[in-house]
Amino acid sequence: MRKQRKDLILGVVFCLILLLSVPVYASEDQTNAASFVTISGDLDFSDEKVSTFYEERTVSGTAPEGTKITITTYKKGFIGRLKEQDSFEMTVGSAGVFSQIVPLRIGENVVVFQAAYEDEMYEATLTVNRKKQEIKLELENAIFLPGGYE
Repeated sequence: MRKQRKDLILGVVFCLILLLSVPVYASEDQTNAASFVTISGDLDFSDEKVSTFYEERTVSGTAPEGTKITITTYKKGFIGRLKEQDSFEMTVGSAGVFSQIVPLRIGENVVVFQAAYEDEMYEATLTVNRKKQEIKLELENAIFLPGGYE
């Protein structure tokens, strides 16, 4: 009797685990990436947030001739309010490439990339947290010992 009860409980738990698991199906278009534009350069828009010590980063890529590209940077304020800092607009030429240097301020910068080609639109957003150079110097010059405390 106890053996049957134990087997029944294990069976129910196993079935619940199978029912609660979330199936994930991979597709070619996992990141909202448009088929007409590819982004390369220093910023990876497949991430939500990145950190850097650099004052500027380059956004570049390929797109069909005539694609309208807009890159806008916002500075995230004290209470999370976004204030527009820079905006760059360009039209992709016959070579099919674009490139733009984007300045970054200390703190959180929100970079919004938009591309429009014929009836298609693509938008990607990335938060770049620019750290002060002093932090980089401290990290480079610090001595860390395993298990050590300061």
